[in-house]
Amino acid sequence: MMTKHEEPKFETREEKIKLLREVLKAKYRNQPCSCGSGFKFKQCCVHNVKAEYIFLTNNANFE
Repeated sequence: MMTKHEEPKFETREEKIKLLREVLKAKYRNQPCSCGSGFKFKQCCVHNVKAEYIFLTNNANFE
């Protein structure tokens, strides 16, 4: 699991989309949030991840 300030490195945009899709699956929603807040992921940072996923998938020409 990533620490609160650790940013993963991605070779391609598709790799990042794949990771975000996996994180948004239900099995991760009830896990503690990786930001360290003490809340469940679904009650904390899920909205940020959803927004980034939507941005990346809807803006295919943005690099």
